[in-house]
Amino acid sequence: PEVSERLQSLDPGLQPRPPVGADYRAAFEHVAHQLLGHQFPAHPVFETEIRPAVLRHVWELAQRAAQAPDGRIIVERDRRTEMRQIANPLHLGEMHEDAFILGHHWRHHFQRKAAEGSEAITVRRLRQWTDEPTPAGLTKEVQNLLILVFAEQTSHSFFLHRGPFQPSIDNLPDELELRPQRLPARPDWEEAADRAAKILGLTVSPLPTANGVAHLVAEAKRLAAELRGACGTLLRRLTDRMQKLGIATGSGSANRPRTATAALGFLEVIHASSPDGVVSAMVQAAVETSAEAMGTSIKKAAAVCSALETTKFELLEAVGRLTDDRAPRAEEIRRRVVEALERDELALGLEAVLRQAESDAITLLAPPPAPPVPKPPVQPGPKLRVVEQSSAIGLDRTKAGTVLDGLDRKLGENPERRLSIDWRIEEPETGG
Repeated sequence: PEVSERLQSLDPGLQPRPPVGADYRAAFEHVAHQLLGHQFPAHPVFETEIRPAVLRHVWELAQRAAQAPDGRIIVERDRRTEMRQIANPLHLGEMHEDAFILGHHWRHHFQRKAAEGSEAITVRRLRQWTDEPTPAGLTKEVQNLLILVFAEQTSHSFFLHRGPFQPSIDNLPDELELRPQRLPARPDWEEAADRAAKILGLTVSPLPTANGVAHLVAEAKRLAAELRGACGTLLRRLTDRMQKLGIATGSGSANRPRTATAALGFLEVIHASSPDGVVSAMVQAAVETSAEAMGTSIKKAAAVCSALETTKFELLEAVGRLTDDRAPRAEEIRRRVVEALERDELALGLEAVLRQAESDAITLLAPPPAPPVPKPPVQPGPKLRVVEQSSAIGLDRTKAGTVLDGLDRKLGENPERRLSIDWRIEEPETGG
């Protein structure tokens, strides 16, 4: 048969050309290219293998370009080839000799499709639009790249079940909804990001992106809801204890209550703000002593409350009433407690100081040990001389009585005489 008869298509719109290639593999790839090109005529022609790691590199550079005022960035030398081989065919932008300029092809396309209806923009719908009006047959990861760039260019953030979601090239569920996100001014965002890191322990990008703002707002409100109770309790107990000890909470040296008040206020304004107002509320909130001190106060609030609850302050009050020679040591204990209550937790941990003060107070209030009772001195007796010395063995009762009578008589001759005696009574063994 003729060469044209060797390839028969079931699709009347497809007329495959005879395979061309130096070997069977090349010929097969030529035919496969015709078939796929017919099925997905808008599919870009890539000059490299599309791997997730390469797509992540392209996304990072496209994100940088989206945040640049003119959409133009200088690309590192080792990234230029892959940008040219992927970004250019995808119509993401143009990779020139050393600069990449982000384009608006997909931005305009997706916005036109969204304007055709009133439904929410979802990842599923955006995937469908990549095949309109002409099928492109893009892989899911390539679609993710286009959707992420679109969201970055148009300041949209991602939500899953009404909560913010952090997307990535590898994780972009179809159920995600894209919502417009109002971006704060660059200086306000930088200040909010700095305070979020120092006070709340949150790490966010220094650049105001839609996803970054949504993430900060959600996490800040979550932490405010979790921590404001402990911080409020801390402020009340701290104020009460300082008043009982006669320490002025409003004095210039009382940094701990000032910091605790500012920390609670910071959490309260975040908790009370609408999502659109969280960033401005963080920027406008008062910062006392330092942001780092406020962060430590919030972080240690529960532990410091516990220390204030469990310390036996009645011991410290009893020590304060001492007027004897223990008074200087009592005053030193009180001075350490006052200093710890006044200074920030960042500068001086309160729990350790209270534990040591409690221990020192117990030692100071303990009664002194009783002095030892002196033993009466042992008076030496008179020096004795031997008047008579003898011994006897084998005495029966009669002879023993005679000896004892004689000893008694001799002792009677002088009342100061003393008898030293040892004895042994013996009897015959029986049975053997």
